[in-house]
Amino acid sequence: MRGGYVLTDDKAVFDRFAGALAGLGEVLQVSGSQGTVVQLSDEHGRLFTVFDAVPKGVEWEVFQEPPTPSGRRLPSLKCDDLAAFPFESRWPELVARALSAIADVVDERVWLLDGDGVLWDAGSVDPVRLRL
Repeated sequence: MRGGYVLTDDKAVFDRFAGALAGLGEVLQVSGSQGTVVQLSDEHGRLFTVFDAVPKGVEWEVFQEPPTPSGRRLPSLKCDDLAAFPFESRWPELVARALSAIADVVDERVWLLDGDGVLWDAGSVDPVRLRL
């Protein structure tokens, strides 16, 4: 599956993802023994799924220094200062729309770390350059 990470300074922001995505399609939030998942299904049946925690053993994917496009300001990448939420989706355009919706609702700064290790401001993800 293709995806990346949603990054923010606020670890409680995951609780607002479902509400933020509601305007883009049908949203399902499911909690289980392995955590909570929020899944958006848009008008074309395309899926954007975000998880509430980084799986053990892959933390290095998030907490290494990523390059940034257009000189954007980097967040602190200290594990104690940053919350990371893995996401999966095959459609860069849907990811850009979903992250923009999240950025509009969340008061904290939000970023997207893509599959190439590039850090994007959530409100200005370029779906053409985004790599999942």
